[in-house]
Amino acid sequence: FEKGEETEVGDIVALDIDSNEEKYVKATNPRLVVGVHSDTYGHILGGLESIENSEDSFIPVGMTGRVKTKIIGAIEKGDEVVLSKIPGVGRKYHPLIDSERDIIGFVVETNLSEDIKLVKMKI
Repeated sequence: FEKGEETEVGDIVALDIDSNEEKYVKATNPRLVVGVHSDTYGHILGGLESIENSEDSFIPVGMTGRVKTKIIGAIEKGDEVVLSKIPGVGRKYHPLIDSERDIIGFVVETNLSEDIKLVKMKI
């Protein structure tokens, strides 16, 4: 996906609606999420002739499957994920304050740290 800003592994990525071109940035709107910046892929489509030449202009994005995702706050295996207030970072879904439509995946491992960390999520 075409890079609209610097991202790093684990950032949740979305379409940048403020750009006149098709660009992707750290997600702030769940309805525009396309996936997660990933460094674990079996196959890359698009970009330039090699991943090394594509890094300045493109983001390798996992769109389905399990991918390391930035999560803030404690989260347990099976918990659903929504975007946090921090661009590109997810958090645990809370049914009393979040819409089910905003769920972007669920985690497949437990991590009780309250800090931002990488947790495997199924998109």
